[in-house]
Amino acid sequence: MKVKPLVWVDNQPKLRLVTTAQSNDFVSFFFPVNNLVVSQINADTMLPEHLIFHRREGVRHEDFDVMFDHQAGRVRILKDGKGESLDIPPLTHGPLSCLYYLRRMSQLDLGASLFLTIHHDKKNYDVEVNVEAIESISGPWGKEEVTRLLIRMPFRGIFLNEGNIRVWVTNDQDRVPLKMQARMVIGSIEAMLESPLRR
Repeated sequence: MKVKPLVWVDNQPKLRLVTTAQSNDFVSFFFPVNNLVVSQINADTMLPEHLIFHRREGVRHEDFDVMFDHQAGRVRILKDGKGESLDIPPLTHGPLSCLYYLRRMSQLDLGASLFLTIHHDKKNYDVEVNVEAIESISGPWGKEEVTRLLIRMPFRGIFLNEGNIRVWVTNDQDRVPLKMQARMVIGSIEAMLESPLRR
C-alpha cells in the first residue's frame, strides 16, 4: 500500500493510493494472485474520484474502472468492457479511500462505532467500524501504542478478504496504519508496515 505525492489538478489537491497484492511462489502454484488497485482521491475531503481495479485471483479475472461524481450522486462504472451508471448516497467512499478517511476522524474513542457507505462492485454497502481496543504491538518499526479497529465488511473486499478486516493504527494524530489482518477463502492474510515510522 503506497500513497503517491500530492499533486494539484484544477486547483484541487489530489492523492493517488496504490495497493498491490501478489501471492508468493508456493501459493501461486495453487491460487495465483496479482491484484492492482489505484484510487485517486480529493486530499481535502478524502472522497474517491476515480478507481481502477485489476483483479487476478486464480481463474477469476476482472477489470473495474469507476468514476465518482459526488455532486450528481452517481458513479459511472466500466466493468470488463460493459458500462453503466448507478446512484450513490452522499459521502460515499470506495473500498480503498475509506481506510485513509478513518485516519482523518477527529475521535476514535474506545468502544465507539463509526458508519460509512462504501461503493464496491456495483453496490452500495453500509459499513460499521468499531474501535475495539487500545494496545501495544511490535514490528519492524519497534513497539507502538495503537488503536485496533474492526471493519465489519458485508462484502468481499479488494484485500482478498471474506468478511471483516482488523486494522491497527498508531494512537496519535498521525494514525499510521501498522498492521492489517483478514480471513480469506483459504487461510488468512496479514499486512504489516515494513519501514520505520517517520515523525
